[in-house]
Amino acid sequence: MGARGAGQTRPAPPGGTDLARAPEPLRESRHGDIDYLTIATPDSARAKAFYGAVGWGFAADGWQIEGVRPMAGLHGGQPHDVHLCFRVDDLDAALDRVREHGGEAGEPQDMPYGRLATCADDQGHRFYLLG
Repeated sequence: MGARGAGQTRPAPPGGTDLARAPEPLRESRHGDIDYLTIATPDSARAKAFYGAVGWGFAADGWQIEGVRPMAGLHGGQPHDVHLCFRVDDLDAALDRVREHGGEAGEPQDMPYGRLATCADDQGHRFYLLG
């Protein structure tokens, strides 16, 4: 169940359909969209084998799931969890609102794809905001 590179195809799993579809045309993320999600797992190789068997394909670098929206990937060496990243128009204002309503908001970090901040809701569930 290894990674497959661009242009490679594989048949759908027996008795099912391929979960990864041809990518739809990209549009800009809008305020409130889930921009990406990360599936945290203790063993990324094992997770790739499982999800590959049920129909997902992976980018050549091995972590990004191909053909799904929003963008998704695996992150190994972590406890089981799903991390959502929401797009916002005004990151600083959104971080203020998180804090005002009992959540936690970290300091924004400059990333190649935008400014990203780690947050937690008022019950402790972690999520990210991308501005």
